[in-house]
Amino acid sequence: MKMKKILLAGLVVTLITAGTLFAEAPQNQEGSRERLRNALRIRQEMRQIEKTAIDSDAELKAITEDIKELHQQMQEKLEIKLRNNKEYQGKKKELEAMKEEWKNKRPGPGPQPGTPIAPRLWKK
Repeated sequence: MKMKKILLAGLVVTLITAGTLFAEAPQNQEGSRERLRNALRIRQEMRQIEKTAIDSDAELKAITEDIKELHQQMQEKLEIKLRNNKEYQGKKKELEAMKEEWKNKRPGPGPQPGTPIAPRLWKK
């Protein structure tokens, strides 16, 4: 039980840290995007190390699964509770529209690792 609290606290700190990085990113300073990319890269590397540690420890793995199940239960109950909340549903639709807009503006995926960049040139 104590490990659950520690892991949950760690996850909360991680989310707060990530939120802070995004919230405080200066928009007009030169190099700010590069610093943000670097911070995100470091965070991804840290997350991978955390994932490896969790995968190699049965207790941490069980706690992670418990947290996932509890989070799923919370999301389901929250969805039911907010189903008739007009403000929430309006914001949810607005966010979905924004995601769809971004999805349509985003260029398609690049070549997959290991695939030639110009395969037509190499075919005989």
